[in-house]
Amino acid sequence: MVYMMYQLCTSTHFIKEHAYISYGIQHDSMRIEDISLSKGSVEALVVLCNQGKLDPIHLENVIEDFLAVNFS
Repeated sequence: MVYMMYQLCTSTHFIKEHAYISYGIQHDSMRIEDISLSKGSVEALVVLCNQGKLDPIHLENVIEDFLAVNFS
């Protein structure tokens, strides 16, 4: 089995007339955008996912835990 790595992804969003850039995680064709405005935080999460060779079926749960710890 070939391990596919997680990568940082960026996206631009608009609220009324204001644009902002947010960061997410991409793995193969799975892309979860707008996780955080903090590039460093999402980069650290990407590193952890890659180091642990996280199975993609767990990615959403890991992101939920990340958000609960960092933004509650």
